[in-house]
Amino acid sequence: MLFDKNVNPDPNQEPQQYNFNMRQSPLKKPVFTRSRLAFSLGITILLLGGWLGAGCSLLPALNPDDPNTPSSTSAVEPSPVGHTSSPSENKPTAANTFPALEGQIQASYSFEYQCDPYQVSLPLYQSSYQYFLSQDKYFYYQGDLPEDWQAQFYNQFLSSENDLRAVKELIASVSLAIEQEGDELVIALVSLVQNITYDCDKLFNFQQLEGAGLTTNFPYETLYTKTGVCGDTSLLLGKILQELGYGAAFLIYDQSNHMALGIQCPVDLATYQEDGKGYCYIETTSPSRMGVKPTNIAGREFVEEPMVIPFSEGKSFDRMTTLAEEMEGEVIRYGQKILQLATCQEIQLYREIRVREAAIQNYDSQLVNLKVALENAKQAYQSELDLYQSMGCKWATPQCLAQQEIVEEKYALYEAKVNEYNQVVEARNGEVYRQNLAIDQFNTLMDADNQSCGVVFSEGIDLQEESE
Repeated sequence: MLFDKNVNPDPNQEPQQYNFNMRQSPLKKPVFTRSRLAFSLGITILLLGGWLGAGCSLLPALNPDDPNTPSSTSAVEPSPVGHTSSPSENKPTAANTFPALEGQIQASYSFEYQCDPYQVSLPLYQSSYQYFLSQDKYFYYQGDLPEDWQAQFYNQFLSSENDLRAVKELIASVSLAIEQEGDELVIALVSLVQNITYDCDKLFNFQQLEGAGLTTNFPYETLYTKTGVCGDTSLLLGKILQELGYGAAFLIYDQSNHMALGIQCPVDLATYQEDGKGYCYIETTSPSRMGVKPTNIAGREFVEEPMVIPFSEGKSFDRMTTLAEEMEGEVIRYGQKILQLATCQEIQLYREIRVREAAIQNYDSQLVNLKVALENAKQAYQSELDLYQSMGCKWATPQCLAQQEIVEEKYALYEAKVNEYNQVVEARNGEVYRQNLAIDQFNTLMDADNQSCGVVFSEGIDLQEESE
């Protein structure tokens, strides 16, 4: 659900005026246009439904009887978490060798860093892409299913050295663009992977074909096509973090059919812990904050604990400490839901909406007090006016002149209160107008996200309706 805006006029009655047969300043009608804002926020997090199954992480096909004939994993239950190991010895060795670099293309990638947009390009080759496309992508075993079969399976997509050149060039290009290294470079590279287009064809083909013929991408394939599902983008980011020397783990959500990445971070800030090490959640399918796990998947609460599969030993992402402090400050000021927004434009618009909401509420409080003062001034003016009228003044007697002076004084005070009231009304209406503009822009962003095949699920944020 998106923000709803509804402006309802609620004008006050024009104050009574009395003609003294003398020049009077016209009273401005105190128009008070109220905007009741009962709205919900569309959360821009890509969440994958349970029907997606292996279409997200594209788990390996298994066959315990015939290592040369892969079959469906539907009957295989998740195994306990194991440690990273080399691919199974039962896996056949690919016959083809890595080809010469032919058919160059220039692939471009967009990302955000400190709210500035960037774009880098990378030379890739059709011959290299075809090589990875033709590689065997099944997991083979004999006898009992190894406890660490998933670690072995995903490791075969990370162990190739034939894509290191492209990965290193990508890292270097991003580092040069933002003039940063270390943890700051990680933040930018995470944004780059998150901005890779979600593979709609792969998703819908998986639905129609029930997974037949659909396999996981090698990182080079994802870079070349600039598309992928959660397993593909998680592997790409995993390869990048491995090359940068960071500790990392794959996060496998079997019941939710989802896959994400965990980067090693301080234990006290970690989303998950495994073997005494902390891992902070990274969603790889859409712009999302590091260390923030989605709250729901396809309309269902996302509370499942993952299988944590460490695949890279290395350093910790210690920048998470300051990121956590920044997010804590945002939550205090804007509420918990702001953590579910990631792009700078979304966050800035959401902040603006909340700030203007607070300003409108402040103006409302002022108007409540001003209305009381306005009514008191009106009654004082009316009381003196009634007294003047009861005196039946037809001549400029001292008593009539004195009372007329009092009436004019009370009228001036009343008029001043009306003007003060109307100034606050005008300021409030300006805030309402600007807030509605921000709401329109925010909703446009949410509509664009929700129309993508990635099925961004919108979780509502209900705001209390303003009091009358």
